[in-house]
Amino acid sequence: MIKYLKKFLAFILHICGYFKNVLTFKNLQLCFGAFQNRKFYTIINSKKIRKIIKKSDTIVIYGTGSSINKIKKNEWKKLRKFNSISLGHFAEHAYKKKINIDIVHIKEIGAWGDIVNSSQLENIKEVVNYIEGCQKLKNFNKTIFLLQSGIPGKCSNYMIDNLLFKFKTNLSFYKNSQVLNNANKFIGYKNFLNGRCGSLSMAITFVIKLGWKNIILAGVDLVDNRYFYLKNNQTPQWNNKRKIKVNDPHSMKKRTIEYINDFSKWSKSRDIKLHVLNKKSILADILPIYKFK
Repeated sequence: MIKYLKKFLAFILHICGYFKNVLTFKNLQLCFGAFQNRKFYTIINSKKIRKIIKKSDTIVIYGTGSSINKIKKNEWKKLRKFNSISLGHFAEHAYKKKINIDIVHIKEIGAWGDIVNSSQLENIKEVVNYIEGCQKLKNFNKTIFLLQSGIPGKCSNYMIDNLLFKFKTNLSFYKNSQVLNNANKFIGYKNFLNGRCGSLSMAITFVIKLGWKNIILAGVDLVDNRYFYLKNNQTPQWNNKRKIKVNDPHSMKKRTIEYINDFSKWSKSRDIKLHVLNKKSILADILPIYKFK
């Protein structure tokens, strides 16, 4: 009885938080503006994405962990043959690794969620730098940006409302809801993505929806708070705002381990193979290490 009461109270608190932080006049304006500006871009139905990108039966999900810098040149050469989807700031810095990204998954960009109420200037600067970095991708014109739609997609709506992407950029959309995205644990409900452990579980849900069954996690370390695009003793500004240090446990560690444990059990009977590239990742005890052929 107590267990169900806690769940009910958590649901009520979530609804209250939704009305307080999401359903604001400002966010309604952003959503409306973004919808109006879609006409300037090439909108792609997510179901058609695999038909217009390079063909591969394997997809790499790129995170931003420091292990990205330990990938060897001959390994990059092999990884480039696979399809790719990026998380967080990876796409902004992918050109440094001479790798193109087929799908850029955007939920929030770094500090957007954490410092939105303390410094709009920092938010704007970070998002603008992100878009500029993505535009340096070798085949940028073929890259598809997967954006959150609806009023909750504050960061995505800001990008489109302010026309930060070049005209005709390829955009596709998904929905995220704490209520509906977990209706089916790993496949999601319609075009809702599973947000159980943030953008990683969303990306996994998305690639499964599109039919990939061989998935490699690269740069998904979660050991500490080091990022491949920063110096070894640095962590991003949003961690500094939250007083999280470089060597502190990653905030998504527990939730990700729980999710991947459940996913591994679920995927066995569905012939879905999930591998991790970094043998020192916290997921290496759960998932097989990918071996290059």
